[in-house]
Amino acid sequence: MWILELSFKLLILVPLTVIYTQADSSACELKEKHLAILDLAKESISKARDLQPACVNDSKDISSNSSECGVKEKVSAYLDIANNLIDNAKENYSTCDDAKNEKNVLLLHKKPIDCLEILENGETKSGKYMIWPRNRISDGKPLKVYCDMDTDGGGWTVIQRRGNFSNKIDFSRKWKDYKQGFGNISEEFWIGNDNIFALTNQGNCTVRFDMKNAAKEYRFATYSSFWIENESAGYMLHFNKYKGTAGDGIDRIRSMQFSTIDKQYEKSRQTCPSTRMGGWWYIDCGWSNPNGKNLPGVKAGKEEYQYMNWHPFTGYDSLLSIEIKIRSKK
Repeated sequence: MWILELSFKLLILVPLTVIYTQADSSACELKEKHLAILDLAKESISKARDLQPACVNDSKDISSNSSECGVKEKVSAYLDIANNLIDNAKENYSTCDDAKNEKNVLLLHKKPIDCLEILENGETKSGKYMIWPRNRISDGKPLKVYCDMDTDGGGWTVIQRRGNFSNKIDFSRKWKDYKQGFGNISEEFWIGNDNIFALTNQGNCTVRFDMKNAAKEYRFATYSSFWIENESAGYMLHFNKYKGTAGDGIDRIRSMQFSTIDKQYEKSRQTCPSTRMGGWWYIDCGWSNPNGKNLPGVKAGKEEYQYMNWHPFTGYDSLLSIEIKIRSKK
């Protein structure tokens, strides 16, 4: 009779396991554990069948519930039912790997190359994401970025941010720092010139500058066909038409190379990266200086050229904040 008792326990175990796993189907590790339980139940059924003596007609009515042979036949039937339930459950039950990829079945891009592809995958919340730029510089490696999913339809990959954060980052840095990137992508940062090269050479990009002045008045500027060349070309800057409300603050630096305090391509006699306290595409130190000294809202004085500014909007007064972001054109 112990076989009958075991069989009924297995019959109870199978549906409970299936129900429980459906209730918490999002937990990958639990899925694996539940599948292991199903395998254990199937193994127990197999052992029960091996231990069960063959049914021999004992001259009693085998259809009777009280006959030993009838009971054995019912046990075998229940074991078969339990076995079939387990097989059906496993066939319709995703594995851990499948569970990880449940969302990917509907994804347009399994390895998004930028924040626009992340948006196309259904992610609509601004924040940190992983992308896989397709470029020889990136070599297929993932890159953690901050995606702006709120501005102008979303899908913007942020490449620079300055603002009134508690831990301000010094942007007066050397070539290597600007090449690799620095800062905290949740606060102030420069994503790195190699990464900007990789991102802007995947397709036709628009660059967008979002900024606020000391009075918290918001303005923006966009430029079409934005891209830079590689390091051997000094990360030469290219862009086309301006649109926006902030005024064209970078027209003069078109086709300029990047300059830092230890590597100056800028053509004027001044040492602009030192004067303007940051790395940028300078020419005669330029009008606008997004990577200058961050003293939000400070009025220009004797050190007017040091501050992060957008000249058509703030003159040389310091901006309260500025972000630079790019979005590919599909």
